[in-house]
Amino acid sequence: MRVAEESRAWETGKCTVFDDSYDHEVWHEGTEERVVLLFDVWHPDLSKGEVKAIQDMFAMAMDPANQPPGA
Repeated sequence: MRVAEESRAWETGKCTVFDDSYDHEVWHEGTEERVVLLFDVWHPDLSKGEVKAIQDMFAMAMDPANQPPGA
């Protein structure tokens, strides 16, 4: 897994947390299935007003009434 300029290997049974606002990529070169559990969390430096603004922006973007015709 690479996040920005830092690469790390997966470690079985261990958690990995990273900020996906940075350029990132993950690859799986093994032969066994790997399951990944993702959580979205708010950055701790965001104010309540900033969180609300982001939530409103995504709600507007997801509203079918705001989609272009044929989308």
